[in-house]
Amino acid sequence: MAELNEINVRLLELSTALSEAQEATQPLGRPSNERFRDNGWPIDEMFNLTQRVAEILDQLAGTATERRASADPGNSMFVLSTYVRLLDMYQKVFGLVQTELAQTDPDEMLVIASEGVFQFWKLPNVNIGSIPVNSTPSLAMFLTAQLADNFLGRLRKATAALDASLRNRKDATVNGQAGAGTSATSLFVDVSYEMVKNREETLTKHLAELRKELASIIPMLDCDQEE
Repeated sequence: MAELNEINVRLLELSTALSEAQEATQPLGRPSNERFRDNGWPIDEMFNLTQRVAEILDQLAGTATERRASADPGNSMFVLSTYVRLLDMYQKVFGLVQTELAQTDPDEMLVIASEGVFQFWKLPNVNIGSIPVNSTPSLAMFLTAQLADNFLGRLRKATAALDASLRNRKDATVNGQAGAGTSATSLFVDVSYEMVKNREETLTKHLAELRKELASIIPMLDCDQEE
């Protein structure tokens, strides 16, 4: 779990800068945290960390399947707690984006390379094939929100596979008549997964609302929606 420890340390560093932004009374500009001031808060790195967590989830579930045994609840809960931290980060990021969107003149969102919009963030590059292109802030953020939803879908699948593995463990425990401590662990895991699913649903709805807001100020996307 050394890799997971490393991921958690980085998530904490990234989250601190978001908390500072949430507490600020001024509109978002460049991050006040000096580590991110020059290049912006790295949404692309958040996606990279998401991919790494999904791969760890896959490994836990896959190893359990290969060995015809179930994933260890302790390791699974550690990964799950990291996943919850990621979900919270996504909620903070796109909550701040939605707040900034509400405070910004829509016309400014349609100016390519606008210096006044979404400067807090370092967004993933927009490419056509392998060729990078300039885009308006609204389109760049729309594509970023879409990418976020794709990454969350990837995590949901990985979490579901791990959930199935843990349920296999619980079934084996019931058949083997294990002690009360094991049953309590299984119950705790069940409750934790239910909480995670609720957070997933909330975040998915939030991203859908944000994409709809962004699409409404992007002419080509707005026309597609009306059709």
